[in-house]
Amino acid sequence: MKLLFHFKYGGVGMTINLLDRELYWVDDYKEKYEKTIIFPQHLDKKYDKELKKE
Repeated sequence: MKLLFHFKYGGVGMTINLLDRELYWVDDYKEKYEKTIIFPQHLDKKYDKELKKE
């Protein structure tokens, strides 16, 4: 399940999944936007690891 909350802080658009910390929903953003970064950085590393498994 996902409940995404999108907001802008300054000129930076941010999206947070309010229900869990799973990363399955990030694929849509990685495809849509070139400069997608996941914070905190350990989640970005986790995402890259899971992507390499597939």
